[in-house]
Amino acid sequence: MSRQWPYLPRSAESVAILTALNDRLPVVLIGPAGIGKTTLTRAALTESGRSVGWVIGSASARATAFAALTPMVHIDGTGDVRGVLAALTQRLTEDDAVLAVEGADQLDVASATVLAQLVRSGDCPGMVVMTRSPDLDAVDPGLVSALSAARAERVVLPRLSVDEVTSVVGDFLGAPLDFADIVRIHEACAGNPFYVRHLVSGSAAAGVLERRDDGTFVLASEFTVSPELDAIVGDSIDAATPNTRKLLEFLGILAPLPVATVSALGLDGAVEASPPDLLASDGRLVFPAHAIIGDVIRGRLGTLRRAQLTTELVAAMDATASSAVEVLHRARLADDIGLQLPAQTNLEAAATAFNHGQFELSERLAFLSAAADSSPFARCQQVRAVAAQGEGIRAQRLLDEIVVDELDEAGLATYLVTSCVHFSTALGEHDRSLALLDTLGPRITLPPLQGATHAMRAIIMLNAGRLAGALSSARACLTGDWDGMVWAALARYVEAEILRRLGETRRPVAIAEDAVRLSEAAGPLVGVGAMHTVTLAHLARGRLDEAGALADRFADNVALQSLPRAVACSTLTLVAIAEGRFGKAQRLALDSLHALPDNDRSGLGRGVAALLCGIRALFGDVEGSRWARNQCEAATLRVEGWDEVNLLQCEGFVRAAGGEISAPIAGFRSVAGILFAHQQIHDGMNYLYWAVRFGDRDAARQLCDSRYRGEGVIADLMAAHARAFLDSDAAGLRDVSDSFAGLGFIPYAADALAHAMVAFRRNGSPSKAAELVPRLAWLRQTAEDFRSPAIFAAEAGVVLSPRELEIYSMTRAGRSRADAAQTLGLQPSTVTAYRSRIRERLSS
Repeated sequence: MSRQWPYLPRSAESVAILTALNDRLPVVLIGPAGIGKTTLTRAALTESGRSVGWVIGSASARATAFAALTPMVHIDGTGDVRGVLAALTQRLTEDDAVLAVEGADQLDVASATVLAQLVRSGDCPGMVVMTRSPDLDAVDPGLVSALSAARAERVVLPRLSVDEVTSVVGDFLGAPLDFADIVRIHEACAGNPFYVRHLVSGSAAAGVLERRDDGTFVLASEFTVSPELDAIVGDSIDAATPNTRKLLEFLGILAPLPVATVSALGLDGAVEASPPDLLASDGRLVFPAHAIIGDVIRGRLGTLRRAQLTTELVAAMDATASSAVEVLHRARLADDIGLQLPAQTNLEAAATAFNHGQFELSERLAFLSAAADSSPFARCQQVRAVAAQGEGIRAQRLLDEIVVDELDEAGLATYLVTSCVHFSTALGEHDRSLALLDTLGPRITLPPLQGATHAMRAIIMLNAGRLAGALSSARACLTGDWDGMVWAALARYVEAEILRRLGETRRPVAIAEDAVRLSEAAGPLVGVGAMHTVTLAHLARGRLDEAGALADRFADNVALQSLPRAVACSTLTLVAIAEGRFGKAQRLALDSLHALPDNDRSGLGRGVAALLCGIRALFGDVEGSRWARNQCEAATLRVEGWDEVNLLQCEGFVRAAGGEISAPIAGFRSVAGILFAHQQIHDGMNYLYWAVRFGDRDAARQLCDSRYRGEGVIADLMAAHARAFLDSDAAGLRDVSDSFAGLGFIPYAADALAHAMVAFRRNGSPSKAAELVPRLAWLRQTAEDFRSPAIFAAEAGVVLSPRELEIYSMTRAGRSRADAAQTLGLQPSTVTAYRSRIRERLSS
């Protein structure tokens, strides 16, 4: 693990600073404390070779005249502004130095006056003024006026993005940190580099970051704030009023708190009396002004004090908790201190916890409810929570304890839904779920409960790849009068996902967005799936920006346990793959797998493992591809038909990682055939396109047939690629590449351009192929230098036959002559002859 915190370059801001200084314009650098203004200024000016003089404003010296200027000039105590200005100007001119003003909002009046006159004189070689104040309202008005008159360049230093936090933390640790933990860090620190550094370094020093078998890190317990940051924040807390400190303690236990709860605690005036850097409120909720404050507070609370505060908080929430989430928080806190709540309260809280992906908490609260009341509802909730954690055997034992014949209709419907979730999600036994629906479903007569059975049948058939039956059941559910219920949301999601898989791109967006709206009251399980559908539909329409923006919303869900987090990470993976950001995609795919139980049978795990296998194949990582294939195999219940698709994908990618071309092509076409047989047009089209990218003419002919592709810009470009490839239309392939690149689909653009280069050579225009070499190099670099058969063919510089290209590719992958011969069904001497011929052609 690195002990040196890495510097994250801010290229755009650095260029803006240096450009302004070269134009002899002052710079105002704006950003909150800890954002890196000083570090950026120092790095930018050092890189440019400019000398730097520092002026430092501070609250402690603000009452002392010229205090900020003492690092630059001698102050003789006469208070002569003109004399100080002359001395400062002389020193800056002699050194040809840029003046860096740190803490401009803390400058004493005399220093600010000198700096204002220096700006107006135009004699300063350059000035960078750093401030926390976005509107400069905390900076001396005279200095602001001078900067404005001099047309100062305003540079705002943004907070770190999630990707930037991922990069800097990974560099520090020497390996990726779990993406859910990254999002938690980003949220806790609001993207502030100073807080990120102290939170991660403090956690590393405390030993709460554990390394997994695959080399990635995960947070084993709560983050640990570094002693330095704890002292800085602690000083502010200690200076607050008693009521403010007590409210902060409550917020250390649960944040945010509703204003009504704060009032019930008798702390109404604490927010108004608090400094703005400690507490904040939006009128409805009260929360720490910075999430890091809550971490510091939690670290200070002893066991007894925490118990006392929790008891008070639970009592206050008894009168104020109105939403399902507030009821859940109260139930969790009550359990923490051993306070027994009514069975129905715990049951409602357990259902909310389950819908939010908190399966362990859901199990615990359902257990408490079942212990107080032997109704089947609590036991069924317990089964769902246990099954969602991948403990199928224990879930089955709990399910077997329920006497079906003693259930009323509501209890029977609950048992039926629970059993279907268990059989399909935990065990992957879709037929068993459908058989149970056929047996018990006719006994359900109440319309809302019938809606539940229709919705369950729809989702089971969708997961089994039976789209016609799934669509029929979804629409049967939607004919009922239960708008706003989870069943309507689930049915709308199924309908949208079916249409997307059938190749549509417009209707799925509107329908899935409706499912997201309907699911708001039920939690993220359905909503996350619907957002996944919308994201993929945007990708199919070539709207990568919209897909990326929507995928970023998934960051709100990645901290959840199991399925919602796994779906969120897998969706982010698909967007990253489309962009060619394969390192990010690999991290997200691993995080998706980590979010699922070890014995996952939902189908998601094997799909994500196949994605990971494909990513690693594009970089020739044979062992990594095999590992992903093994993960896929472990998550596959049976190897036949629909369930076989992901394993076939993996087999093709593993062989592609080793440089093979013909076997992966055959595998991709087999996958496409299975998908088309199950009406999965969109995914089948994608695998035909994989085969086209690998150079298969039969797949290209099939892709030109409109029956085998969906609607949308990307489908049209795939077909255009296939037609131009069949016709050796080099110009057409180049146009396809430009179109893909314009939409941001860089890997597709690279392979299309590589095919264009080969076509130019085949058509006798090697010079035109040579003109495209820099463009292909840029595309590859943008996509992290991935490799493919098309790129190998383009970079070879000569036209190779399919067999020559495959042997060339396998040789580059390090395959021996004997291995290549056995794999391709050739004699070793034949492989030797091919290699000799290829060497001759490459060297000619």
